[in-house]
Amino acid sequence: MKNGRIPTRGPARHILPLLICLSILVSACTSVQRARNSLPPTSTPLQPTASAVPTPTPTAAAILPETGSKPTETVKGGCPPTLTGSRASQPLTLGPINDVAASSAPGERLVIAGTVYDRSCAPVAGITLRFWQTDPEGVYGPGHGTDNMVCCFYGGETATDEQGRYTLITVMPGVYKGEASPPPAHIHVEGEHPSGARLESEIVFRDDPYLSGVYNNPPPIPLEEAADEQGRYLVGSADFLLTEEIEPLTAPTAAAPTSLQTYRILPEESSASYQIREKFADFAEMVSPVGTATGVEGEIQLDMADPPALKSMVVKVDLRGLSTDDPQRDEKLADRWLVTNSYPYATFQVKEVKDGPSSYQEGQAATFILGGDLTIRDVTRPVDFAVTASIDGDTLTGEAETRILMSDYGIDPPNLLGFVKVEDEVVVRVKIRAVRV
Repeated sequence: MKNGRIPTRGPARHILPLLICLSILVSACTSVQRARNSLPPTSTPLQPTASAVPTPTPTAAAILPETGSKPTETVKGGCPPTLTGSRASQPLTLGPINDVAASSAPGERLVIAGTVYDRSCAPVAGITLRFWQTDPEGVYGPGHGTDNMVCCFYGGETATDEQGRYTLITVMPGVYKGEASPPPAHIHVEGEHPSGARLESEIVFRDDPYLSGVYNNPPPIPLEEAADEQGRYLVGSADFLLTEEIEPLTAPTAAAPTSLQTYRILPEESSASYQIREKFADFAEMVSPVGTATGVEGEIQLDMADPPALKSMVVKVDLRGLSTDDPQRDEKLADRWLVTNSYPYATFQVKEVKDGPSSYQEGQAATFILGGDLTIRDVTRPVDFAVTASIDGDTLTGEAETRILMSDYGIDPPNLLGFVKVEDEVVVRVKIRAVRV
């Protein structure tokens, strides 16, 4: 669809146990042309069909995703990039519109998350976004390439949430079918804010062999692999800059101060570790080896009342960075047990806060319990962490600890011919440093 409008018809308890027992066993044995089109205002996404993409479960998508939550390049204007795992609460699944039947072309599942910013880099909430694309074979809909085409196999409409975020669930689009030199595979995007400000763009992919020209809103996005119980899928992030001035819808009034603040975890200054007790013979003394994983990512959203209230928190650990004192063990652990090529991240999503303080002063350490779900590969279990944390200016620091049993996850503590014995209990610790964004 190169010209004209779109035609319409009709009117930390579970990641580290695996790491631990695995490391012990090994130790003992050794991816355009622009179209100025828009979907009909009444177009809405349908529920997923056999050719649409089911929503990936939090197992592989949480970031704090979600799997593959590395940010894209900074968008035009210098606004902060969005982590792919930082998802809108109401994701949009693209599906058939205008009474078009579902495409029969099998496709590769694709999840894209992002944020719409204004010219001051403030997130734009409530902007309507319309998406449409080809199916995996490069076909928009019945009659593709003729004057009688009906759009589309994949289309839908959503609005950004309070943080300016959207999440798109679809399949990887194909390049235009039947063209010798097609534009790159792409997803069309149109946005309209209640003030009248508009957005017109495309999402293209960094490794597309047909990629040419300049794209900067957003730039071509990289994709990473993730997986859940339904199998492998692709994940990426695409942020947009709304260059038109957003006019106030009503006469300016004194805005009520907001107390909502977001902190982003600094991976290079955060870590996760485990500690176990083991002995190599009945006559030997117990030892307590420690394994550490860096690359901890995520976001923490707080309502800065008194005391501060946690609104959301998801933490992700990059298992590909896991290291112990034995590189050979690390390699076997990643390939044979954690399968980090398919499951590169472990996640902890907070569900509740227990025993929080009744008041809080800046710089003061506070203790409380964080309850949530910890996921490693395709296994998710509840866990409680005992936490000590403080906020000093724009910085949040915290340490969390829990004790878990390997057997709670169906893992027998390693016992190699009675010679190497490992206790069932594991101590899991997480250290976080985050800055306000």
